[in-house]
Amino acid sequence: PENLFLFENLRYLDLDLNKIQDFPPPICNLSSLRRLSLRDNLINFIPPWLFTSVITLHMEEFYLENNALTSVPCDMVCFRALKQLGLKGNPLANPLRKLLEVGSDFVMGYLNLFFDSKLSGVLDLSGMNLDRVPEEADFRPISTCLLARNSLRELPSSLSIADKLVVLDFSDNYVEQVSDAHLN
Repeated sequence: PENLFLFENLRYLDLDLNKIQDFPPPICNLSSLRRLSLRDNLINFIPPWLFTSVITLHMEEFYLENNALTSVPCDMVCFRALKQLGLKGNPLANPLRKLLEVGSDFVMGYLNLFFDSKLSGVLDLSGMNLDRVPEEADFRPISTCLLARNSLRELPSSLSIADKLVVLDFSDNYVEQVSDAHLN
């Protein structure tokens, strides 16, 4: 219900066990929100507008367990007060899924790596034993990409959008050939 989002002093919002597919945009107006729970819904995407809204300032707990998320945007680190992030039960891709088994602090550290790379232009995924480049990698702002000492078999097609790329270290992987498409 739309009138739910008129409560400017609302601190805890539980919308578990519904059939919500998309984040309701009015949620970004809840400036006092500290805890948001959207467990057991049908959410498969976290919209970018969420990370520029006022709720990033005070949100301490964010629960998204048992939805349909395959990845989590690195902008999740914009929630600076976040103490609890619940993501279990989502079909997340590795290495995010493996990191989640260790704890949400590791997930936030991992996401911070990608967030920082957007600012610095340097993405260092060396020695992470990757067999594919994570979905969280955005190559558009990257000038230096370090993918050495992994288990990659081919240059990722997502590198094609890296128009600022100056340095690419792809040494010590399992690449057998490099096609013309990768170098144009």
